[in-house]
Amino acid sequence: MNVDIQFLYLTQPIDGSIIPNGLSERVWRSDALLSRSFSLDGVSAYVLSPINLLQEKEVYEQAELLY
Repeated sequence: MNVDIQFLYLTQPIDGSIIPNGLSERVWRSDALLSRSFSLDGVSAYVLSPINLLQEKEVYEQAELLY
């Protein structure tokens, strides 16, 4: 089984928003991560919600059009 995984280190300030480290201009909503963690080969992590994944894709595609 081939699995593609991307890891991001995140910061969550007091207001609950989620900020990817190194990308401070990208602030995610507090519900961007699913409430439960998932495990793959013994590594446990929280994952982005499907809605947030779609929003990130749209932002990325718009940025590509600008450059």
